[in-house]
Amino acid sequence: MVLNAAARLVVGVGRYEHISPALRDVLHWLPVPQQIQFKIAISASDCVHEHCPAYFNNFCIPVAGISGRANLRLAERHDMLVPSTRTPLGWNALP
Repeated sequence: MVLNAAARLVVGVGRYEHISPALRDVLHWLPVPQQIQFKIAISASDCVHEHCPAYFNNFCIPVAGISGRANLRLAERHDMLVPSTRTPLGWNALP
């Protein structure tokens, strides 16, 4: 709601007009799920080009850098190995 109100203020769209076209066409904003995917993709791209923070080095490992996997097709495609993580079940119960 805050995002839509800010967009209405910036673009000058009326209260009862659709805001989606203004978000997409005028402001070039993505919907929230696509924003999350975009930020994850940018972080992975930074890891590939070695511009990521040090704490990401443990989470995105190039397959070509792992011994025994350098000759796989995944290494030729420059895929990343992302280790699986386990979060406590209590995290899912939080509001």
